[in-house]
Amino acid sequence: MYVHLTVDTEFSAGGHWDNPALPPVTQRNVWCEVDGVSHGLGFILDAFACRGLKATYFVEAVHTAMLGVDDMRPAVEAICAAGQGLEIHAHPMWLAGMDGGRPAAAPNDECAACTGAELDRMLEISFAAFAAWGAPAPTAFRSGGLSAARNVYAALRRAGIGVASNVGLGVKPPADASLQRSTGRLLVDGVVEQPVTTYATIDPRPNVGQRIVTTTATGFREMTALMEQAEAAGLEDFVILTHPFEFVKADNAQMTGMKPNARIQKRLARLAEWLADRRDRFPTTTFAARADAWRQTPETPEIRLAAPPGAAIVRAVENAIDGRNGRTVIPPA
Repeated sequence: MYVHLTVDTEFSAGGHWDNPALPPVTQRNVWCEVDGVSHGLGFILDAFACRGLKATYFVEAVHTAMLGVDDMRPAVEAICAAGQGLEIHAHPMWLAGMDGGRPAAAPNDECAACTGAELDRMLEISFAAFAAWGAPAPTAFRSGGLSAARNVYAALRRAGIGVASNVGLGVKPPADASLQRSTGRLLVDGVVEQPVTTYATIDPRPNVGQRIVTTTATGFREMTALMEQAEAAGLEDFVILTHPFEFVKADNAQMTGMKPNARIQKRLARLAEWLADRRDRFPTTTFAARADAWRQTPETPEIRLAAPPGAAIVRAVENAIDGRNGRTVIPPA
């Protein structure tokens, strides 16, 4: 079974839409430097490189219409230099800042709510950014916030993008029931959708019985048990999601008072070591490397996964302890 380590690499508005005096948070949200050491992108690149693991970095590119191409260039160059996959990530909120625009309220950040013209423009901006960065032409796309709807796939088809990973059932179920897949592949308007892996788990909160596999939401024992379960059931691809800023804690959306999140860093390091020791069974790969095979067999059955209760309890305790020691900020739009 192929394992996809996917890293959504993006800037944050940092409260800018509510208060224009607050600047967007750019490289600080990606590199997450504390005392000159990168605990974000640099930490992730090193964790994978020293164990020979492949990953796909979905790099947000629409921000370049507002902020230019230079701020993200060092991240793109580092990813490419490491021989990792580079694909498009897109948040439509950045369109609001084009040409000095200042919306009266927080702008739309849902690709599912965009018009066809807006989606076409976002993809045009993204392709131009990749060209300006000197990066390989992208083959895959992930919408900001995992916002999925058929209009998004139609725009991808028009742009010649044949692979997507827009569905995260445990975070944002698409309104279109036909797109609600936890695993497996789905062909949507000529585009192959490979969802972020969603699994069932115990949770004391109401209506929170599903999670996507991420380094913050999923414990090490859960992730490894789920991969073993998925392999035994015949799942072809297992998709894990993370972000650079998940490996630090910060005081606010401007990412001040940053410090390393040692617990989440240890979780990723243990996962990387586990995968490296089992690369014959769980090879890591990129979306680009799998794209041809996916196009040849664009649909596969959904296989429902469930975390062992004991592993879920361990994760809940770990995350509760982590929360008492500070918080990992998920920057808002």
